[in-house]
Amino acid sequence: MYGGENNARMSAAEGGSFQEKADRYRKVIEEKRQLTAELSQKNYNKAVGAGVEVLTGSAAFLDDHRILVTYPEGNTEELYGKRIFINTGGTPFVPPITGLKESRYAYTSEGMMELETLPEKLLIIGGGYIGLEFPSYYTNFGSQVTIVQDGEAFIPREDEEVSAAVLEHMTAAGMRILRKAAVTAVRDENGKARAS
Repeated sequence: MYGGENNARMSAAEGGSFQEKADRYRKVIEEKRQLTAELSQKNYNKAVGAGVEVLTGSAAFLDDHRILVTYPEGNTEELYGKRIFINTGGTPFVPPITGLKESRYAYTSEGMMELETLPEKLLIIGGGYIGLEFPSYYTNFGSQVTIVQDGEAFIPREDEEVSAAVLEHMTAAGMRILRKAAVTAVRDENGKARAS
């Protein structure tokens, strides 16, 4: 992850106008999609090669041991299992903020990974580890990043020394961090989301 090629990619975000950075950002997102698709296909091939039957569709429990799979074509199949394991991964938490779910310009962490247009300004709600994955990335590409955290302690689950070092680094890099603040509402206005 820290090899020369990746360092070159990281430095590609630096320099030039915002539009030049936005063009490079778009290319990085395209590369990410290609890599993700390749890895998914490799994982699929590996599972099938090991004898796993892969079914693509939506599933719903009928009872403790039966599920109903609905395939994209509309046909269904009932499956039985003595034990059924659910391993779908996590779902991003959307805080109960007025207008947040309805905003066309508000994104979860998953949605940000698919965003093709580099935002000039980016407001991140929350100072947890998932929310903090994005500020440096977008700051390096030229976005003005503000982080809003409701508590006084920055990254409260970490040691104070670690939190202080991260806070100092992010502030020095140009990120604005608002502590003891809260977003109570979001509304779309003039092609942007406005928080209050």
